[in-house]
Amino acid sequence: MVSTTFLNCVFGLIIGSTLANVPFQTCRKAAAASFSPIEVPAPSWSGIPPYASPQGISPNGLRVVGGVVSPGVIFDCPSFLGCTSGFSWEKETGTTIGNVAGFPTTTSQSIFGERELYAASMVAASNEVVLAHADIRGGYIGPLLLTAEGPVQLSEERLSVGLRATAISNSGAVVLGSQGYFNGTRSFRWTAETGIQEFGIDEKSSVFPNALSGNGQVIVGLIYDSPTPFLVEETVISNGFRWNESEGFSMIPNESEERRFVPTATSFDGSLIVGNGVDVNRRSYVLDQSASELLEPRAIAWTEETGTQLLELPTQFKSSSVVDVSDDGRLIVGAAILENPLELGDPPSTEGVPVLVDGKRAAEIVASKSRAMLWDENRQALDLQQWLKDHHHLSDALEGWTLTSASAISANGRIIAGLGVNPDGDLQGWVVTIPEPCTLALSAFPLLLLSLWQRQVCLLTGRKCGSGDPRLDPRPHPH
Repeated sequence: MVSTTFLNCVFGLIIGSTLANVPFQTCRKAAAASFSPIEVPAPSWSGIPPYASPQGISPNGLRVVGGVVSPGVIFDCPSFLGCTSGFSWEKETGTTIGNVAGFPTTTSQSIFGERELYAASMVAASNEVVLAHADIRGGYIGPLLLTAEGPVQLSEERLSVGLRATAISNSGAVVLGSQGYFNGTRSFRWTAETGIQEFGIDEKSSVFPNALSGNGQVIVGLIYDSPTPFLVEETVISNGFRWNESEGFSMIPNESEERRFVPTATSFDGSLIVGNGVDVNRRSYVLDQSASELLEPRAIAWTEETGTQLLELPTQFKSSSVVDVSDDGRLIVGAAILENPLELGDPPSTEGVPVLVDGKRAAEIVASKSRAMLWDENRQALDLQQWLKDHHHLSDALEGWTLTSASAISANGRIIAGLGVNPDGDLQGWVVTIPEPCTLALSAFPLLLLSLWQRQVCLLTGRKCGSGDPRLDPRPHPH
């Protein structure tokens, strides 16, 4: 008589060899990542292909928004605001220029009469609303919300020059922005119920809000100790801040005396703030300032528990910057600059093309030194392109590409968008999707094998499943 042990072994081998690969194959298919270049259905105004520069992703990851740049164009631009156009990208519908796919055609009254509304840039998006800056081909009307019911202006003023929106909450109910440039800056928080509400410290300071938490309750940015920081000769003092309605302003400590913290993004509840540490003497608006005299920028993260800390930077890079963070704070995206940039080849022929608009040369320079970066939940710095190749099987899709920067990440951290140089040597936007790992299928599979093994043992040994040895019966038994 064949022993039970022998039967168990034989059946185990059969089950293992025939079924063991099924869930893993299913998992690989379910968790397959995808890489999508953002195509731009727009004319080339200068002979250099226009490209999409992503700025935001809706919380559900279905829509990417930003601006389309037409390199080298000075005159005859498609937009009143200059050589940019807003774009909205969805995987199913592709890229829409100047408006959002499925949203109604919109018009507004301008100083020249009724004209077509045109989104010159799209800043951020909730699942249902897109925050944009728009003109009407003859008059700037400022920031507004693009919705399925039509546009919603943030200001009733006909020409809201200087009004700038920077962020929107996940629900689309709260908008963050500022107004004014060289003559002082006033920051505002907008909702449909309250309209524009200004906030600040005093008349001697300028507040520049950079980011809004997903829940709409926390604002982060920079405070300058001058009402006109761009008009003074001396270096003004600035400090990163965190603001909410109940506690008001609180200053974020700098990483060191040499670097000030410039916040750029925050987690859903505002408990994690990320940004960049820049030399305290840096004035980005002074063009002749020697970079060799300044510390290289570094990516930084802050929480109340850990304080302000530099993020890891691999030895092959000399500087880093961060732009966005997932809602739970686990993943951070940005870029890093190589310590030793790749050597450039001879400049391409510019016959018949002004040097000013040599877009391929500009793309080559960017690709030689900048890399898109991802900081994971352990704050390990990863070259995003290499990580996608090694862990998500995207080597073929990324063949010939150089991902130069990551500029946005979805709320759940599964969609990342950025800028890169394509196989043709041109700048182009891109979107990568990283689905959830199929942990449930993997965890349930051992239970399935155990159940099949137990039932087969019952059959081969003559025991009745359900009324025999409870150790061999997959169903629960009363005690």
